[in-house]
Amino acid sequence: MIALPAALAKAPDARGQFDLMAVAQLEGEICKKIADQESILVAARPGQEKCEAVVQQMLTRLGEAKADQRTAAKIFDAASKEQAACDVTSVAAIKAVRDLASSSKHLEKAVFSTEVELELFQQGPMAAFNSLRDRATPPPVVEAPPMVEEEVVAAVAEEEQVLEAAPMVVEEAPAVAAC
Repeated sequence: MIALPAALAKAPDARGQFDLMAVAQLEGEICKKIADQESILVAARPGQEKCEAVVQQMLTRLGEAKADQRTAAKIFDAASKEQAACDVTSVAAIKAVRDLASSSKHLEKAVFSTEVELELFQQGPMAAFNSLRDRATPPPVVEAPPMVEEEVVAAVAEEEQVLEAAPMVVEEAPAVAAC
């Protein structure tokens, strides 16, 4: 080992007997190491074939996993788009509910106001109309045969006596509420 660096530093035609012997021993040792490594490789060949088979299986599984991942990514993208659409629809629905609630409150106020107006109408003008409609019409006046002037004077006197004897009753018209 000590002489080897000096022997290798010389050109091959300038080497002496000792240098050639050192290089030959180096070559022999290298050949032994190569033979040992080849025997290790030969011994490892069945294990290597098993490993290569496993590697091929794993490459196949890797391809399947990548395909599954692409499929899952496509499904995720579709679900994400659907969720975005649902979010937009949800926001629109919430706005519609708020608008309907506001409209409902406004309509409830309008219904209450209309009910109050209807009640006032029923108590006022409608009640007056009903009382006027329900009044009995007076019996038709039948013309009596022409009376003699004395009979007319007697009938008028008779009516005056009846009117003086009967107490005077005045009907009041029902009060009408103003709208």
